[in-house]
Amino acid sequence: QCAMCHEVFLDPVSITCGHTFCRVCITEWMTRTTDHPSSCPVDRTTLTNNDIKMAPLVVRQMVDRLLVRCPEENCG
Repeated sequence: QCAMCHEVFLDPVSITCGHTFCRVCITEWMTRTTDHPSSCPVDRTTLTNNDIKMAPLVVRQMVDRLLVRCPEENCG
C-alpha cells in the first residue's frame, strides 16, 4: 500500500531511503513540494529524480498477484 494515496501500488518505485510509493504519487510530490531540494514524504530524507528506482522484484510480484474485485455486485 502506498504511503501517500493509501491504495495498492500502481507502478511501484522505491527511493534511496527504502520507502516505496506509486510512481505518480512520488513524482507529483516532488513537483509540488516547496522543499528545495525535495524530500521523502515519510522521513524527509533529501530526494532527487535520480533516487527513484523501480521497486524490488518481490514488491512488484506481490502487487501483480493481488486479485482485483469489482465493488459492484453485478460486475463480470
